[in-house]
Amino acid sequence: MKKIFAIVLAVVLVMTLSVSVFAAGSSPEGVSYYKVQIINGNGAETETIKVPVGDEITLKADPDKGDFDGWEIYKADGSAAVKGKDYDIVSGSLNGSPLVIIPSANLIITGNYDGEDTDFEIDNGEATSPQTGDVAVYALGAVMVLALAGAAVAKKQLAK
Repeated sequence: MKKIFAIVLAVVLVMTLSVSVFAAGSSPEGVSYYKVQIINGNGAETETIKVPVGDEITLKADPDKGDFDGWEIYKADGSAAVKGKDYDIVSGSLNGSPLVIIPSANLIITGNYDGEDTDFEIDNGEATSPQTGDVAVYALGAVMVLALAGAAVAKKQLAK
């Protein structure tokens, strides 16, 4: 009976370790989105929004900041974004307000006023879901192997 129990435990252990392999590729995925940071003038608070792929965002100048000079659009790494590749303009222009764009990448958008370029900092933090892993499965497998080894040692000591 103990041998059958040990075999069943070993089979369950093997099946437990293989379940995570099958689950990894079929995990549900949420809606894809782009992270867009908007800084509307020097001293303005950075507004970070998640824009679902294909959705538009509307940018409006703040008349209280002074004379509006235009929008600058950067990639998330701080390099200049390319129209048609990193974003598309739906209506308006980079020199006017309002401006409606569809992002095609993570972007940083700044509004410039009174001849001054708006300063920004690159935010390397990512808004992603936490990783799932096999840690619990491996821990359970290790416990099962130790229990199986313990059962085998206990059986040998009882037989003496």
